[in-house]
Amino acid sequence: MTGKLLNGWEKTESLVLLMIAISIPISIAATNIAFGLGTLLLIRRMIVSRVLTLRITKGITVLLVSYLILDLTATIFSGFPINLKSLIEDKWVIMGYFIALGLVPDKIVLNKLLTALIISSTVSAYYSIIQFVIGWDFLRGQILEPIGKGYVAVGTFSHHLTLGGLLMLGLIIVLSRILFQPNVRRKYIFLASTVVLSIGLFVSYSRSAIVGLFGGLAVLVYAGDKKLRKIVIIFSILSGLLLLILVPGTAQRFLNSFSLGEHSEGPRIRLWLTSVEIIKHHPLFGIGQGNFDIGFEKYHIVGKYHNHAHPHNDFLSVAVDGGLISLSVFLLMWAVYIIKMNRLIIKPKDVSNIWIPVMGLSAVVSLLIAGNFQNYQSDAEVGNMLWFIVGLTMAYEYLTNKQEQK
Repeated sequence: MTGKLLNGWEKTESLVLLMIAISIPISIAATNIAFGLGTLLLIRRMIVSRVLTLRITKGITVLLVSYLILDLTATIFSGFPINLKSLIEDKWVIMGYFIALGLVPDKIVLNKLLTALIISSTVSAYYSIIQFVIGWDFLRGQILEPIGKGYVAVGTFSHHLTLGGLLMLGLIIVLSRILFQPNVRRKYIFLASTVVLSIGLFVSYSRSAIVGLFGGLAVLVYAGDKKLRKIVIIFSILSGLLLLILVPGTAQRFLNSFSLGEHSEGPRIRLWLTSVEIIKHHPLFGIGQGNFDIGFEKYHIVGKYHNHAHPHNDFLSVAVDGGLISLSVFLLMWAVYIIKMNRLIIKPKDVSNIWIPVMGLSAVVSLLIAGNFQNYQSDAEVGNMLWFIVGLTMAYEYLTNKQEQK
């Protein structure tokens, strides 16, 4: 893997990309600042470089922009209150895709950015383990929710589900690197990160993220050879059993999914059914961004709810906000991404870095599965990491095709 000498502007762009990778698993405020700087650098590059303008039209950009236009159209013409502020806040996370796709100069920088994501995610997971043991959120100065003989970790964020989504993606990155880049330097560091991230994910008690993780692991099984498949299967079984036994309350958290009591999934199912009712009555444009509370009041299924801020399902949220056409483009966009990553895996053009498309496919599949039970793509912190990863892998595809054409 070779790289060119970076000029002054490219060094600045790479530094901002590194700021993004370091901040995403730790601080939403720092991430937004870095996104702002990255956006300014991207605009500058588009002005001075026609090649860059062409570059960011690659990947899934056309479908992504189509989805954004449809969502904007629905927000304006749904007949419900026009909430452009909510739309911009919700879609700001997608800048991570454009910044990564447009500014990554070569595969050396790309690998460094993914390493930074691993390290930063591991730091977040380590802090979460401390929270689980001590039961105190140092940033907010408050006691955490007790469960079993431990506490539900939230990391540096306000909700344990956000932490779970981020650590799930971090774990997918490091597992992909260990398994599909066997000659990676300092492998013991990545192995230690795997352990810390696994424990951190489980002490977040995020069932949706843990379910999503096993979907991502299934991708690793699919992409690997016979030996790798055995390793992933054994890791999945042993880690699952050990953590269910060793982490207090984990088993009960999952058993609650099948219970009929206070912590059952009835309220979540009623949210899904309410979302379906909204879509049935507003199939073309939905009810626009930021209006779920209005739709809930009008169409909600009678019964108990823990909260009704959103549908607790990424796909239903897209249809509620933008209608069925918007959902169709959304699904097509992810289908194209999966096909692109799969093509890079089954017909590798860069064997030494094949772990990157494997990671991209695994990360997206894991989050799409987890998104059936929680709004992850509209969770700013998790959405930032998802779209940054998608942008990095699309930059990988562009750089690989460009290298092949030389």
